[in-house]
Amino acid sequence: MTILAGIYLHIDLELSEEDKLHAKDYLTEMVSAFCETLYRQNVKLSIELHDGSIKVWLSIAGAIYIAIGQYGSFRSGLDQLIKDSHTVKNLVVNTLYKEGLSRELLLHEKRLISAPDKMRKILLKIDRLEKKIQSLSPEEIQKEKSRIIKSIEKLAHEVNSKDIDIFIAELPSKYHPNPENFPYSYSDYYIPTRGREQFLESPFKKSLK
Repeated sequence: MTILAGIYLHIDLELSEEDKLHAKDYLTEMVSAFCETLYRQNVKLSIELHDGSIKVWLSIAGAIYIAIGQYGSFRSGLDQLIKDSHTVKNLVVNTLYKEGLSRELLLHEKRLISAPDKMRKILLKIDRLEKKIQSLSPEEIQKEKSRIIKSIEKLAHEVNSKDIDIFIAELPSKYHPNPENFPYSYSDYYIPTRGREQFLESPFKKSLK
């Protein structure tokens, strides 16, 4: 599967093992409900909670080709996915506040770089190279192309096969990598998510220490 979005939160709380399990269930339900609307597919969530003050790494995995199917172009779809990742982060943070987390306890929040960001970065690198290509030597051109192609090959190991296929189809043929450098198989599967009439009770309803 492809990582569509990621979120990092640092919350100044210590939870018991039981509360940490509840926190995972709580975040899973919350984020699943948001993702069903934004990404129009069943997504897989990965949530890690670390000891001490709570550090949350949350990854949302799915398929880019499904998520951008309704947009006019691949690039506009990527731009929307990146906007959606900001939206998910803001929805999660605002819901935590709404359901009882003191603002002073959220020490840090950030959106993590994911596959749509990496694809857009590669597209921008190609755009920049094409604009200045007339002023470069053949050696310089080849060096830049090699860097771009290596980035694509690396990305191929991070996304599902259909996503990398549609991405490469958007590129000029001279930037197409050697298929032999790609993974031989991908594991695309989805887990069902359930709608939520009401979130579980927040385990983060804590006052300042």
